[in-house]
Amino acid sequence: MVMEAMKMEHVVKVPHAGYVEGLKVTAGQQVFDSSVLFTIKNNTAN
Repeated sequence: MVMEAMKMEHVVKVPHAGYVEGLKVTAGQQVFDSSVLFTIKNNTAN
C-alpha cells in the first residue's frame, strides 16, 4: 500500500496478504510515529 502525506509517498509493508479491516484515523487528522492508522485482516480462504 502506498500512502500520500504532504506530497510525499510512504510505502506501508505488512507481513502477510490481507485487506484493510478498519481505519483508525480520519482524513486530515494529525498522527504521530506510534499511531495505529489501520488494521490488516488476514486473507484466508474458508
